[in-house]
Amino acid sequence: MGRKTTFAVILILLGVVLILNQTTDLDITLAKWWPSLIIIIAGLMTLNRSIRPVTGIFIALLAALVQLRELDILITEGLLLPCALILAGLWIIFSGLAGKKKLTNRDFLDDLYILAGLDTRINSENFIGGSVTALFGGAGIDLRDAKLSPNGGRLDLTAVFGGIEVRVPEQWNIIVSGTPVFGVWENRACNTLADVKGPVLRIQCTAVFGGVEVKN
Repeated sequence: MGRKTTFAVILILLGVVLILNQTTDLDITLAKWWPSLIIIIAGLMTLNRSIRPVTGIFIALLAALVQLRELDILITEGLLLPCALILAGLWIIFSGLAGKKKLTNRDFLDDLYILAGLDTRINSENFIGGSVTALFGGAGIDLRDAKLSPNGGRLDLTAVFGGIEVRVPEQWNIIVSGTPVFGVWENRACNTLADVKGPVLRIQCTAVFGGVEVKN
């Protein structure tokens, strides 16, 4: 999702709110609901990768606290500052974890990233796939130094309010499928089933308010 699309979505949402105010009994005023607009913008910028997932999540959660305070739900005036300080501390911790890189020779992945991120470069001699889930976080998987199992492999990718990027060698045969739920997945690999006789890596993507990208 590009910046123009992000801006367009915001305009559309504002237009919908104005129409609802004019045609229904709802009273959706920006004076009371402006934190929700920040949450939407943070989510769109995270999907667009304009900001890191950890930063986008922090902004969205902070805006959610303010929104609850505006609606007089749960968060009182006295609790708002302590909750904001806790979120700031968590952001400092997890933003330090985000972006780290690791080299591994694992043949099978079983990774879960929550409020964190990691770039993994894999040099396996018999890669068979696995599962990677990014929940409010990000993951980078670089397979360009790996060798695919002669029997092929399957890689399940799940991004929930986060993003996953996979890089595969140009000579690998790739089949990518997926289910986007207010999210997006994209296959930019240039060698999709170029050699039907060779092993195939099947990649299943699930994007829920997140994004998954496969490329060389």
